[in-house]
Amino acid sequence: MFELLPIRPLFDSLGGDQVLLFSGPQNLSPVHEFYCNMHSIRKELAPSFSIWVRKKSLVITDDVFRLFLGLPEVRNFHFPFLTHSGVEFDRVATELCGTPRSWIAGALIQQNELLPRFRLLKIIVCANIHVTTHSSHITEDQGYVLYCIDHRLHIDLPARIVTKMITVFEGHKSLGFPYGCFLTRFLTSLGVSIFEDNKFASPVKPITKLTVSQSQ
Repeated sequence: MFELLPIRPLFDSLGGDQVLLFSGPQNLSPVHEFYCNMHSIRKELAPSFSIWVRKKSLVITDDVFRLFLGLPEVRNFHFPFLTHSGVEFDRVATELCGTPRSWIAGALIQQNELLPRFRLLKIIVCANIHVTTHSSHITEDQGYVLYCIDHRLHIDLPARIVTKMITVFEGHKSLGFPYGCFLTRFLTSLGVSIFEDNKFASPVKPITKLTVSQSQ
């Protein structure tokens, strides 16, 4: 499917295979500790928090994740944004759906209204970047992320991940513990101990026969 729809190259500026690595086990135990032991949370222009995982203490910032992913610093980024002001969402909706349309503030666009390449792109983005439990529609923010990726507009991915992690800690439990594969690789790189009784899980890949058939 990636060969038929030019999606894979769109992620090069976001970290390429580092972002698209669905496979591999998640070590649930330290990932759970990571989220439960978050403290000293700051939500200013440079969000950050501290963690304590298996005798390792660390301050998490976007620069920490940027270094791990090997990404350059993004000075003039288009997302995340502080305000929707200046974003032409009617243009975004038109490009995503392939037909002229307006996007009323707060309205949702259904998955089956998107062009095929954006349906698959949305599945990847909602699993790894703009994490959400909803797969049948997209919000304005999610739509703009798809638009930015398609146009190679700068996205500050590490900052987005840090912000989403803080959101989960503050009570959005429906998201579970997102970025499990990413955190497993990150914590492993820090030398976090793995115990015999640790629970592992492999995520279900977001691209399935159903989602592929919906995208044709």
